[in-house]
Amino acid sequence: PASGAGHPASGTERAAADLVLELHIAGAERRYQGQSVAVSGVSATQTAGRAVGRATTVEARGYRGVLATWRARLRPALELALDRQGPGSGALLRALMLGDRFAIDLRVADAFRGSGSMHLLALSGLHVGMAWGAAWLLAGAVRWPGIALAPEYARSWDAVASALAVAAVVAYVWLAGPRPSLLRAATMVAISQAARLVGTKPSGMELLAASSIVVTVANPSATTALSFQLSFLALTGILLLGPRIALHLPGLLPPGLRGALGVAFGAQLFTLPLVLHTFGAVRPVGAVAGLLLIPLTALFLMVGVLALVADALTAGATLALSEPRLGVLYNALVGINRMFAVVPGIEL
Repeated sequence: PASGAGHPASGTERAAADLVLELHIAGAERRYQGQSVAVSGVSATQTAGRAVGRATTVEARGYRGVLATWRARLRPALELALDRQGPGSGALLRALMLGDRFAIDLRVADAFRGSGSMHLLALSGLHVGMAWGAAWLLAGAVRWPGIALAPEYARSWDAVASALAVAAVVAYVWLAGPRPSLLRAATMVAISQAARLVGTKPSGMELLAASSIVVTVANPSATTALSFQLSFLALTGILLLGPRIALHLPGLLPPGLRGALGVAFGAQLFTLPLVLHTFGAVRPVGAVAGLLLIPLTALFLMVGVLALVADALTAGATLALSEPRLGVLYNALVGINRMFAVVPGIEL
């Protein structure tokens, strides 16, 4: 401010500015999305072109809204239940179900990275698809008895089952966290079910385009997230290139294997430029490793979910049965990753 024409004001000057802060809180206590944090006594310094600040006081406050409060209570309870499944198995289940990779052994993470299968630990459409499949099977407990009792209302029972399954997927995304890749997949599920109920069947590319519009309008900044970009590129490659690649694979291969390889290579080809630009390396062997790891991961997740349900219903009495079985699957996953990790990748 000026004290007179052409004369600067003396003393301390104040200014207002909009800042985006990345807050790192020291300590073992976990913080969850939606919690208010009061920061005071911030002193900032310029380091490598970035303003780095340190606060003298960081005060954790309450959660904003009822949903955020419920989530903050459910997440730690679920994390504790997962940890009870064993040190290795529980950490991997936390990564696969909740996207929390902090507890995974670094050597195990390196094995996934070396085999080109790190995407299995990043929550994506694969995990939403598994959640949808499980939810749809459970919704059948309402759908089929309803149709049997009142066949004239079959479409209504179908709509109820679809709504329940979609609601379960939305609840999973809410609990895991609204990552762009999860929002994309959940939106595609919701749109496809709505279209099916009204008698239409949109193509995969139409669903992808519609979901991209919904996610972008809801959160424009999501387009800058790497997970958003990789998710859309991978699915575009699967839809556009997957079937074509499968057609050109040797006819001696079983049709299912050709289709799976086409999907894997289509996703890799479309994401290749972005992966090389971001990480400086790519692991083509991941397309082959996925043929074993994806179904084994799905089995591991299903056993893990069943173990969680049994643990909750029996107050831990079934842990002695479920933990060894999860351990066998966990060791198989780690071993397969290490086997493929010896194959060299492509580096810039």
